[in-house]
Amino acid sequence: MDPKNKRNSGGGNNNKNLMGIVSIVLWALIIVLMVNYVTSMATTRQSTEIDYSEFVQMVRDDKVAWVVMESNKYTIYPKPDAAAQTQSARPETADSPIPGLEGLIQSAESGTDPWKQQLKGGPSYYCAPIASDSEIARLIPLMEEHGVVYGPPYVEQLSPIISLLISYVLPVIIMVVLFSFLFRNMSSKMGGGLGGVGKANAKVYVEKKTGVTFRDADTAYLEQLDRLLASTCLVMLDLKQIDDEKHRLLTGRPNRNILQFAEYLDQKQIPMWIRHVVVPGITDNEKDLYHLGRFIGTLKYVKALDVLPYHDMGKVKYKNLGMIYPLEDVPPMSKEGAVAAKKIILHGIKDVRTGAPDLFCS
Repeated sequence: MDPKNKRNSGGGNNNKNLMGIVSIVLWALIIVLMVNYVTSMATTRQSTEIDYSEFVQMVRDDKVAWVVMESNKYTIYPKPDAAAQTQSARPETADSPIPGLEGLIQSAESGTDPWKQQLKGGPSYYCAPIASDSEIARLIPLMEEHGVVYGPPYVEQLSPIISLLISYVLPVIIMVVLFSFLFRNMSSKMGGGLGGVGKANAKVYVEKKTGVTFRDADTAYLEQLDRLLASTCLVMLDLKQIDDEKHRLLTGRPNRNILQFAEYLDQKQIPMWIRHVVVPGITDNEKDLYHLGRFIGTLKYVKALDVLPYHDMGKVKYKNLGMIYPLEDVPPMSKEGAVAAKKIILHGIKDVRTGAPDLFCS
């Protein structure tokens, strides 16, 4: 195998695909960590940590309006005027709410949001819960006695493993699935694969999405093709590589169907415009170019031949999409190189049409 063509082999593709998957996982993990951090900061930016004993004392002092009881912490929302209120300003009866808060507490008990939003807009406190059943049994009646709205009901704390799975692992998996779907969708439009597999890596891409191929033994298919060709005035046909083994390395598929399709078009007298891209070290071999010319020379209805120099302008597109360009180390083909390649192809066309022997056959 030509060493320059080894870059298109399966090993390189596997490495690039692996790097693509690793990149997706890392990005997903970073995003999940950032979202969790921002959410945590937004939740606690106005909260002050206090001891559990201080929380209980605030309840006894009628300074607490609402308590959110979660498995890992209690979030305490004080009454709006609790900071300025003194013991002498408290109502005479313990079960009577602070003046002006009665309607708010009633709306909280009914589950309406304005009251909660009003409290959330102000300062809050949080403390670690006491998980013992006896303490819960004392705390709930105490809060009810002092008119404190509390909820949701206390739930046993999840195990650290389950908490980790829910908070980080599950979101990462979801992000990976979404990113994979997004990249596959973009790749299908760009002709690439997950790790930046492009035209030169078509072995990975084409084997999964072969599309419609020419089938000379399928009668029903040929009938449909003939109806299409009856309305066709020109076919632009790419011939990437005349050598079947090199064509498989380059595209992942054999070239037999392509060459048979060209011959079928010629039989149907359909004009063809042949195109060949000259890629340094991949499709510029003199023997291959000559034999490509000899094949084209057998076709009577070729109206034009374009021999195009390879360029690397596609690098920018791959970079913008965060994809690895598969021909990163391949330099552009010069115009002079493309002209020289075309001369070799024309030589092959001339030789086959004049009956000259194959230059590369001993």
